[in-house]
Amino acid sequence: MSTLVAIDLGEAEATLVTADASRAGKITILGAKRLPLGELVLASIPALPENSASDGNPNVNGTTNGELNVALNGSASVTNEQASQRLDSLVQHEVDFSLGIVRANRVLFETLNLPFNDTRRLDQIVPLQLQDLMPFDVEDFVVDSVVVAQQKTGAYDILSGLVHRSSVGETLTTLAQFGASPKLLTIKSSAVAALVQI
Repeated sequence: MSTLVAIDLGEAEATLVTADASRAGKITILGAKRLPLGELVLASIPALPENSASDGNPNVNGTTNGELNVALNGSASVTNEQASQRLDSLVQHEVDFSLGIVRANRVLFETLNLPFNDTRRLDQIVPLQLQDLMPFDVEDFVVDSVVVAQQKTGAYDILSGLVHRSSVGETLTTLAQFGASPKLLTIKSSAVAALVQI
């Protein structure tokens, strides 16, 4: 069994849901905790080492098969063990995986119709298709897509989500304050489905 934590960052509070996941896919909720965001709560969480402060400018290196490849500048001195110990003490369980939830109001959705469903081709073509539809530079966004349906004509309906890189960075910075280094970021309505990717 693996223990995982989903962290939903709201405007004023964070909700941490701890669960056990069996190899067979059964998920058992162990508990949920709501914490107001702010200095009072973050001060009560065991601190990371002094030399681990990020410069506040997270880099997002893009998406691959629905997974975010993320690195925080300046945080290389924080080991995964130190971060997980911080999160473990907060939820009072030994955490194997964490999942971050991006606020839905920071995500743009667009449905495309394409003649293929190959993930590699989608990763290449979807940003180009979205650029033609959006009044801003799509390169400033993390883009992820999922095939939602096949039409009778053989074409595929593709649902694409876009999150501005600065929003991803803010989310990851806040999650790092909790000691979380999420395996993936998702939105609340997709959180349970995202568990299969962990």
